[in-house]
Amino acid sequence: MEKNTRMTALREDLRIILAITSKDLLEAVKSKTTLSILISALFIVVVYQILPKFENPGGLPVMLVYDAGESQLLPALKRSPNLNVYTGYTSQAQLERKLVGGDIPELALTIPPGFDQGLGRGEPSPIEGYVQHWVNNSDAAQLKAQAEQEIARLAGQPVTIHMEGNLVYPTPDSGGRSFLTSLAILISITLIGIGLAPHLMVEEKQTRTLDALLVSPARSSHLVIAKALTGLSYCLIVATVVLLVNANLVLHWGLAVAAVILGSLFTVSVGLLLGSLVGAKPVLPIWSMMALTVLMLPLFLAIMKDLLPTAATTIMAWIPTVTLSRVLRGSFSRDLASMAFGLELLVVAACTAAVMAGVAWKVRRSDR
Repeated sequence: MEKNTRMTALREDLRIILAITSKDLLEAVKSKTTLSILISALFIVVVYQILPKFENPGGLPVMLVYDAGESQLLPALKRSPNLNVYTGYTSQAQLERKLVGGDIPELALTIPPGFDQGLGRGEPSPIEGYVQHWVNNSDAAQLKAQAEQEIARLAGQPVTIHMEGNLVYPTPDSGGRSFLTSLAILISITLIGIGLAPHLMVEEKQTRTLDALLVSPARSSHLVIAKALTGLSYCLIVATVVLLVNANLVLHWGLAVAAVILGSLFTVSVGLLLGSLVGAKPVLPIWSMMALTVLMLPLFLAIMKDLLPTAATTIMAWIPTVTLSRVLRGSFSRDLASMAFGLELLVVAACTAAVMAGVAWKVRRSDR
């Protein structure tokens, strides 16, 4: 009997939460504010997809070359008008770090020791070629063919570039496309969470529907959960678009999805807290911009961690947006055996729970 009563109460709770969520989703779609925020978030996604293309305006194939044996081929490649060649790498590791820092398809070449001697005998050693793991087979084959053609022209004979299995993977601290993709996700969900969620609370207060809801069978917990689900829905729509567009980058989908869901819940909870504290709609954009700055500035400062004091970088590493960026980049990395992201996700979950508790407390006070 008691079990049936609990089940009935649970079904009633779900009915109320879904009813409020459905109302909010429908009303939000009709709102100019919602549409402008969603369009802004999607615009950011498009910008981050197009931006890397401007790094190579000439359209020449990009080659990163490490010469392990002081070959005469290196200066010849640097003078080539048909390739965009970067040199100056002192080790294979440095070459690979630079490659994963790129956000357009690039080919890294390692000229082996004794290459010139083999070339003089008509038996040149193969050159090792590397591409980022997210480069598709067609682009990789095109880069290889372009490099082999130009090297053959410069060397006066065919030279093979060996690329089988030579994929380079980012780390959770890598820049390039890995960082840009995580940044696009975080900026878009933060913009929606901080921009949209507060309006859900403020509009309810200004239209007096909040008071009506709180004297209905709906409790403050129902209201908070429903508002969070509404904001979460819009965050997930945009984040899903980013992940699908960059599907070839993602190696660990479970980790990526967990980071997106937790990140969305965190930004929405901050937005709901903001909306519950701010009483007037005209001042809401000012407070939203301040919150957006507080959450996103550390993410950009983290890029310059070598220039900052160690204490500052240690503290910033545990700010939820910075933590989420590293987790997302971890989902783009190959080897998770040595990476433990459970603590990072737990920190974000704890911050989310703390902020949501603050929202529930504030709404409960309104109930009284």
